[in-house]
Amino acid sequence: VPWRAAAVPAFSAHDLNGGGHTHRELLGRKRFVVAITSTDASELSRAWLDQAEARLGRGRGNVLTLVALDLSFIAWDGIVRSQARAHTPQHRWPFVWLERDGSLARAVGLPNGNRLPWAYVIDAQGVVRMWIHGPVTHPDAPAFWSLLTAP
Repeated sequence: VPWRAAAVPAFSAHDLNGGGHTHRELLGRKRFVVAITSTDASELSRAWLDQAEARLGRGRGNVLTLVALDLSFIAWDGIVRSQARAHTPQHRWPFVWLERDGSLARAVGLPNGNRLPWAYVIDAQGVVRMWIHGPVTHPDAPAFWSLLTAP
């Protein structure tokens, strides 16, 4: 499990608009992050995102998605981002950080191809305070949301 009770590891990724981002952007305020390593997890991650946006608002950068894929070299970045944009509401594009070459998954310690998303509460210092590997209906979800929305 990535960054469990530790600082966010160094990584970089690009959003669905092509803008570059690094782990440093996770510092400074509490955030919700959902991470996936398989396109099969997209529906389950969308449920997490919908719940997080309902609690934190949308478009403020408090709700992020890490899409950490490890695809063949013939899956070009442009094609992968285009397909991701087709399945993602436009207001989320700047907050979906995607890498298709396996580098993001390796940096944050996620196994490739898992069908379940990881949901994280990350504090202002970049430390994971709670994580869930599973659907938004997970038994620990109420405690997760309480921690996320607490001052």
